[in-house]
Order: sequence, then C-alpha cells, then structure tokens
Amino acid sequence: MAITAEVGDYPSLNDTDQKEIVWPLANFAKDIWGDIFTSYTFDQQVYEMLVMETEPLKKEVRCLLMEARNERKIVKQLEFINTIERPGISYHFKDEIEQQLEEIFTTKPPKDCDDLTTTALQFRLLRQHGFPISCHIFDEFMDTNGKLKNSLGGDIKGLLSLYEAAQLRTKEDIILEDALAFATTSLKHAQATLPLTSSSIGQQVKRALELPLHKGHERTEVRYYISAYELEDDSLRNETLLKLAKLDFNLRQMLHKKELSELSRRRRDLKLISKHDYARDRMVECYFWALGICFEPQHSKCRILLAKTLEAISIIDDTYDAYGTLGELQIFTDAIQSWDLKEMDGLPDYMKSFYKALLDISEEAEKELANYKEPSSYAIHCYNDRCKDYCRSEYVEANWFQKQDLPTFDEYMKVGMVTSCVNLLVTAASVLMTKSTTKEVFDWLASAPKIMEPIMLVSRLLNDIASHHAEKERSATGVHCYMNNSNVSEEEAMVKLEEIVEDAWKDFNEEWIRPTHIPRDILNGFLGVARLCFVCYKRDLDGYTEPAKLLKPYIIATLVDPIVI
Repeated sequence: MAITAEVGDYPSLNDTDQKEIVWPLANFAKDIWGDIFTSYTFDQQVYEMLVMETEPLKKEVRCLLMEARNERKIVKQLEFINTIERPGISYHFKDEIEQQLEEIFTTKPPKDCDDLTTTALQFRLLRQHGFPISCHIFDEFMDTNGKLKNSLGGDIKGLLSLYEAAQLRTKEDIILEDALAFATTSLKHAQATLPLTSSSIGQQVKRALELPLHKGHERTEVRYYISAYELEDDSLRNETLLKLAKLDFNLRQMLHKKELSELSRRRRDLKLISKHDYARDRMVECYFWALGICFEPQHSKCRILLAKTLEAISIIDDTYDAYGTLGELQIFTDAIQSWDLKEMDGLPDYMKSFYKALLDISEEAEKELANYKEPSSYAIHCYNDRCKDYCRSEYVEANWFQKQDLPTFDEYMKVGMVTSCVNLLVTAASVLMTKSTTKEVFDWLASAPKIMEPIMLVSRLLNDIASHHAEKERSATGVHCYMNNSNVSEEEAMVKLEEIVEDAWKDFNEEWIRPTHIPRDILNGFLGVARLCFVCYKRDLDGYTEPAKLLKPYIIATLVDPIVI
C-alpha cells in the first residue's frame, strides 16, 4: 500500500453546505489530576543537594565502565552497559557507551560470548544504538529446520533476553519470527511458576509480556526496572549504580514536575479548557507524551514546546471532530493557512483563544531560538507549516464525516497519517531539541523520509483500533474504512490493521539501523512517538481519552511518586 504524507487542497463549501451540524455529545472524561501539579513547589535547595550527592557516584560508575572496557571482556562490557541503560542513567555516559559499542560491533565475539542471554543482549544493544548487526548471530541456537532448539525452553533468562532482542527485528530477520513465538510461549508458561513480586527475573518477565522494553515509555520502564533490580542477588547488584539510579530518577522527576506545574498554571491562567468544555482536559497527559519524546534535563525547552503544542492540537482536534460546523471549520482552517493574528477577528468567538495560543507558541519558540548560536527562522517556518498541514487534514476528515462521505482506506490513510501528528511532533521537538539542528534536518523532515511513514502508520492505526467504538458516531476511523473497503467484519479488520502495525514496526527498525546523516536525537523523536502509541493505545481503549483506565499508573510512577532511598 503506497501512502504518502502529502495533503493537497482541502475542499471548499458551497451555500448548501453551510448548515449547522448537531454533533453527538463526546462526553469526554474529566481531568483526573486536580491540583496535584498546579500546587507543586520546586525545592531548589533539595535539588542542588541531590545533584551534589550524585557527582561522586557518577565518577565511580564512569570508572567502572572504563574498567570493563580495559579488561577487554565483552560479556562484562555488555552486561554493565545494559545495567547502566536500563535504570535510565546512560545519558550521563553517552560518549563512553557509544565508543564501547562501536568497538564491540567491529570485534569478533570471543568464545565466552556464546550463551543465549549474552548473544541476545549484544544483538539488542547494538540494534538499539543503530548498528546493523546480523540476525545470524543466533544461528548456533537454531536446529536444522531454522527453529530455536527445544533444549532452550528452560533457559528463562536467555529467552527473556531473546524476547526483548527480537522486538528490534526487521522483515529480513526471518529466523527471529519463530524464535520470538517460541520465547513468548515459553515465558508465558514459566510465568505461572515464577515468584512475580519477590524475584527480579519474575518481575522482568511479567513486565516484558505486558509491554516489551523497545515499545515502552522510557521513563516508566526505568521506574519498573529499578524496582526489579533491587531484587537481584547481592552478588549481581551494584549498590553504587542502584543509588545513582534512584537519586537520578528523583532529580529528573523533580525537574519534570516543576515544568508540569508551570504548564498547569499557565493552562489555568489562559482558561483554555474552561472556554472549551467540549474538549479533553489533558495537560498532564500531553506532558507525559512530551516526556516520552525527550526526558534529559537539557531538553526542558523542547518538552515545554511539545506539551504546549499537544494541548493546543488536542483542543483543535476535538473542535474538528466533535464540535465545529463545516462553515466554522473552514474559516478556522483558512485562518491557520494565513498564520496571522489579524485573522482572529474573523473567527467565531470560541475559536479565538486556541488560535491565538497556537500562534503564541510559535512566537515563543522563535524568541527562544534567538538565544541559540545559529538562530533560524527556517525552523519556525517548518513548525508552522506542519501545523497548517495538520489543520488542512483535519478539515478533510471533518468534511468526509459531516457530508457522510466515507473514503476508501487508502484515501483515509493518506490524510490520517498527517493527523497522526508524527511529523508535527518530531518537527516541534527538533526546533528546540539541540542547538546544532541544521536546515538540512528540517529539509529532511519536510521530505517525508522513509523512517517517517512506518511511525505514521503505527500512530494512526493504533489510535484508530483503540478509539474505533468511541468515535464511530463522530468520525470515520481506519477500522471503519477498511471494513467497508474490504467487505470484512470488524474483528477481521482489527486483526488486519494490527498486522499492518507489526509490519510497519519492522520497517521502522530497518530504517533505524545505520548509516544515517541525521542526528540520533532527532531519530529518537520518532522512536519516542511510536513507543507512546504502544503505551497509550490498546484495543478498544484510548488511554489519552480515558487516562484513568490505562495511563494513570504510568503517570503516577513517572511523575507523582518519588523513589524511596
């Protein structure tokens, strides 16, 4: 199915179209967080004290990392790198880890690197960092029929390592398909006998079967892993590393809560939601999404821009999908194309505040860019263009529904991939993510590169599969279009779209592999968006729309409760 991210002219209205539409009430769930974040007070003294406490620990971990390299024992290196990455502190040692993985990739594995656990760990770490390691590293674990040897069925640690590694497979990695199925079945059987709350391996198996590491929200997975790592045997647990991980998590959480509290107070002062009570009130969830795209302390401005953009886009989405008439929506879409505050005077009163909010976000980002070494209005121009693309596509979808004109599946996907927001979010992240982002990067993003299409597919279809039942009275979804196009049942359509998602995920994994001229921070934006979709959307359950049913424990673990030290 050839799909592009381009959207042409959107349809215009004639006089017969200018009629009021009575929308079915959305009745979105209310905000569940109250003033938890609005009332948060950041304690600068405590923050600085924790920073000071982490410094000697970081030095010690860096020394241990270099010792592992100097010993030239690849098994030890891989295990230590993994033990640094899983609890979320690897960003402190990014250059050292990158150098060691480069050396490991170009070195022939020694004989002591031939067990399933280590082999799968090597494959996963190298693939995660974009190295094109071959799946034939697993050949020695296969029988003559290319299947995983039955004798490995009792190697729980090895199978868990393989299960996580296989999540990074491409369509070319055929041997990993059966290996993943074997590992999944074996782990499910083992789960019945493992102590899930009192053993590290038990907790890790339970978590992996719920959501593989490669598809998880990075900060939430860090929190889960720290809890599991605490249960490791004394001989396997590094107390220095564990303490650093806990302190670092709490430090990052303090900073994230500070940002979220400022955003929540801004939302209250702007009264965006109180002026649009038909829309979802989801600032906390918007920030959770921004956090999934970039969590490091240096990306604070980026997260704030992302969260503000997501909040504005969320209100705009609900306006197109559940409130505005076609006449009003065309006026708004035209105003967005002009991107001029003067156009606000011609808008319906209820649209003026979020129109201004979106333009203000762009202006704030442009002022922030003036502080960079290479200020660029080009970056803002690209951000504005993606907002325009999004609104044009939203109008096309609203036009289809209000005129009861169901598109073909391919027609729907061409537009729906733009309303998935992937290009907009990654572009927004790129504006303030790094001071070295060049015009070349924005040209590349605007060209709809190959890595973008599979993430658009994943985002659009997982959203549609999750929200199909809730939204079928208000808008068309990919499920509905596929059912109509292919003359299949709802269940058959769901299964097919889930297969498309899995194939798209493999395509993304292929594009993720080096070489590439694009900075990894930018590519990480695509990975972050895809992971958020796997976290936020389950079949018939849209976690963004109904956070109490899905996202609440993730957000509590990530943004509410600190780790006890």
